[in-house]
Amino acid sequence: MAAKSSTTAARRAVSGLRSEAFHRRARLSGGAAFGALLRSRRTARSERFLVQAVLNSEGFARLGIVVGKRIARRAVDRSRLKRLVRETFRRRQHELGSFDLLVRPRRTLSSDEVVMARKELHALMAAAIT
Repeated sequence: MAAKSSTTAARRAVSGLRSEAFHRRARLSGGAAFGALLRSRRTARSERFLVQAVLNSEGFARLGIVVGKRIARRAVDRSRLKRLVRETFRRRQHELGSFDLLVRPRRTLSSDEVVMARKELHALMAAAIT
């Protein structure tokens, strides 16, 4: 039990966030932050997603999501894509270091693609920061 609590404490110290929750501090906001990410050359892309990354000075990872109507016409579909991205980020945020990430889905997902899309997104996030 002591080993588990020490690794959790170490993760907290490294990330600057106390839990795996998606805190407001971990949300990317403001035009300047999004502009820097859109200009970033550090990208990873697949058929389903485009992930852009830039190093930040906050000490923990932050996430921005852009899902346009051109990608998903219905608000329900856009929200579903955002939930998938947030959940993937939330579970992996301690592994992402001090990076701002911008995730832009490139198409809608069918319900049977969700598991593969989550794995793909995790790999793209890791690739974008290396």
